[in-house]
Amino acid sequence: MEQSYNNKMKELGYNQLVCDIFIDWEDVKDELLIPERKSGSGNGTIHVFLGKADEQLRKEFASYYSVVEEGEDPSHNAVNVKHYFLKSNVISMLGYLCKYCYDRQENLDNQVKSLLSYLQSIRAENGLIATNSLFKLSTGASKLRPYFKQFDSDGIFSKLIRRILLPNSAYKISLFKNNSSEYAAFWLLGFDSLTDFEVDSVKTHLTKQNENIVNPSPSQTFFESPNKDTILPYLTALRTKPFMLIAGISGTGKSRIVRELAKACWKEGDEEFGKNNPKNFCMVQVKPNWHDSSELIGYVSRINGEKYVVGPFLRFLAKAIKDPSTPYFLCLDEMNLAPVEQYFAEYLSVIESRKLNADGSITTDPIVPYEDTEAYGTLIDQLFADEADRKAYKSETNGKRLTIPQNLFVVGTVNMDETTFSFSRKVLDRAMTIEMNEVNLYGGLDEEGSEIGYIGNCIIGDAAEGKDVYAENKELCDEVIAYLEKVNTILEGTPFKIAYRTRNEFLLYAVNRKLLDNDSQLWQTLDEMTSMKILSRIEGDSERTKEPLNALKTLVEQNILNQIPEPEDGKEKAKSIAAAKIKEMLDKLDKTSYTSYWA
Repeated sequence: MEQSYNNKMKELGYNQLVCDIFIDWEDVKDELLIPERKSGSGNGTIHVFLGKADEQLRKEFASYYSVVEEGEDPSHNAVNVKHYFLKSNVISMLGYLCKYCYDRQENLDNQVKSLLSYLQSIRAENGLIATNSLFKLSTGASKLRPYFKQFDSDGIFSKLIRRILLPNSAYKISLFKNNSSEYAAFWLLGFDSLTDFEVDSVKTHLTKQNENIVNPSPSQTFFESPNKDTILPYLTALRTKPFMLIAGISGTGKSRIVRELAKACWKEGDEEFGKNNPKNFCMVQVKPNWHDSSELIGYVSRINGEKYVVGPFLRFLAKAIKDPSTPYFLCLDEMNLAPVEQYFAEYLSVIESRKLNADGSITTDPIVPYEDTEAYGTLIDQLFADEADRKAYKSETNGKRLTIPQNLFVVGTVNMDETTFSFSRKVLDRAMTIEMNEVNLYGGLDEEGSEIGYIGNCIIGDAAEGKDVYAENKELCDEVIAYLEKVNTILEGTPFKIAYRTRNEFLLYAVNRKLLDNDSQLWQTLDEMTSMKILSRIEGDSERTKEPLNALKTLVEQNILNQIPEPEDGKEKAKSIAAAKIKEMLDKLDKTSYTSYWA
């Protein structure tokens, strides 16, 4: 959603984000009472105080703050601000208003009809409705207080917006400006407290411990985990690409961590909280005799007429489609017991068709193409019970399709031994790879509860390609590209050279890691992704691999090892995953004249 409204604001000419402002009912309740504003307050217009963004606003409007502090009338330099609201967001909040009043046994029929009628009369452009206010400083308290003042006293804010700002609700206001230094605010209205604000899947997932929530503090993350450093690469990789391979020796807990990730999406009070097999987890044991997709995805049976025999993948996909705000995890256990390219061919093809749409959603080509056949009809009937859904998926014109939803994550566990198949480059290029070989024999003996903590839906991504994040993160992305150019110089003339797909994933990973953890540093991204996406491609004899591995060793020393900061308070210095893996691969090469990331 965030990328979507950023694009909408750019289309309106507001191409610079000033800051995000998070407020909730407690910040506005003295000004906004439902349905009528308190009597005797000011001039009867609506005020919204922005104290939690004071530091950012002070930087943006430094001269205005300065002259007011020197005694000038705040009205003289007040700034005009245009305010935008998604019409669909307003409609959803009307639904919450109905529930709010129903729970309190209040009859709201006439008011809701009036609000809907008024909303229908408002002209919306590109799904947005707009109003105006002033940005002003108040001098009535012991210090200057920034606020939006004089919203239309007889317009959209007065007649509609303030009536859907309910107790226990939260709001995100993104302040933008254009090249002419004209300002606009985009509002996201969410129903719940700021501790679990779900309108934006990541940036508004704020913890109870953070009172200063305008921008992330250096230590703030958007998930709660006692093992942040360990779990962060998994979350970042999944947010970057919803297809992951977890490799390692037997018994290290590869399939268990997938289950724990699914459990970590639920917080105390949720129906699924604490369940060992929550509804958003599905484990499928791969069989050695799988040589096509019939067991996993399904097939058409022509016994007694045409009927689609549905596999576990499609059943689980349909569950994810019906619950888009919850991450769903499909674990393919012992994924390489059979050739992945054969039994998972359809998925490997469509996962590369992911694209970001104008509404902020990410879609793919259909994994089962639409057909006007009896078999396709039986497939849809088995996956969807709701008649409206069935009709939508069976419609040839502008109908819904069985695409991969952005909240479906496929994770394959991998054991590399003589009983398993190796991965082709087609698979490796499409997946994020994490290795689990470290074993702490004391781990898990005295711990209770989840080792991951609570991740909510922070791994549901909002970008599919590098171009989706480049413009807003140009400096970071350029540093990543500069590193990749050095990598490709080393790999020139080898089959291991990287191209656009890997570049896109590096850029997405860098941006997502910074988003999930504001402490994230560039060397960590380069280290983790070099292991995941560069080293996992390299295999062969000494003639083929020794020279590029030694050159990559030098590159990692310069760009990663030398960038790791010295620890404070006597802590152990962080280690490089890529450097350790390169050493392991070179050691294998010396012993056997052959090496591989996987061997």
